[in-house]
Amino acid sequence: MQVLVSSKNFVVTEAIRNFAQEQADKFGHLSEKIIKVRLYLETVEKKTNDPLANRAQVVVEIPGADITVEKRAVEMYEAVLKAFGVAHRHVRKHHEKLKTKRRKAKRQEDEVLD
Repeated sequence: MQVLVSSKNFVVTEAIRNFAQEQADKFGHLSEKIIKVRLYLETVEKKTNDPLANRAQVVVEIPGADITVEKRAVEMYEAVLKAFGVAHRHVRKHHEKLKTKRRKAKRQEDEVLD
């Protein structure tokens, strides 16, 4: 799985890249084949306590759909953590829907054969 990190208005440090990689690795326990995870980071030079100053957008590319989540926070790490948390829930929900569809199709196929 590729993890791409890009930014606007600031330089991405190695620590942020490693943090993004750690968060993306948490998708690994899902059996869904994730093609790529893209993280877009943006900061706005405003007041230091502005809750909308830092933006993190996570795009998870999986077969059949792309999941996009955007979160804002005071600190960049907090925005990244929130965005990956929500993206993880969306990927898990998508995976569960696919499993349910497969089970229903298998059940209907078994009923037809009986």
